[in-house]
Parts: sequence; C-alpha cells; structure tokens
Amino acid sequence: MRIGVRRKAAADRRDADIHFGAWLPDGDQITDASASVEPEGLGLDAVQLFDDIVKVWLSGGEPGECYTVNVVATTEQGRIKEVCFQVQVTEC
Repeated sequence: MRIGVRRKAAADRRDADIHFGAWLPDGDQITDASASVEPEGLGLDAVQLFDDIVKVWLSGGEPGECYTVNVVATTEQGRIKEVCFQVQVTEC
C-alpha cells in the first residue's frame, strides 16, 4: 500500500513514522520491522520499532531524485504488512 510522498533536502537526516495501529487487531503487536530503498542513493540509517509505529531514519539522496522506501512489519501472530512511500529529495 502506497502512503504518499515526503520531501527532504539532501543535507537533512529525517525520520518518517509509519503508523500500523489501524491495521492491527486487538491482541496482536509488531515484533519485527525492516525497510529498503530503491534506487540506491538515499541513506537508510536505521529502522526502529515503537509499539505500533515503525520509525525509518533517512539521509542523503541526490537533489531532484525520487526514491521509494518499502517498510515491512511482522506481527506476533504472523501477520505481515508492507507499505511504501516516496521521498523526493530537494536542494534545500
């Protein structure tokens, strides 16, 4: 599921929070999360898990380029949810 476009300057190091709460049924929780970026060039510095939120830290990128970030969350009960968003990198 695509969740929109975010903008960042090439010099920025920013976080993006993905909220999975509306997707999770009562009694289930996220136990693992991963992320990937395509094409190469945008830094994926860290993926953190906070209850029903996955936080992805991004840096760098080439001004004028658009990158796709894919985030996959896995739950305690075996559910898997993939979402993606685009990052448009600007000069400043």
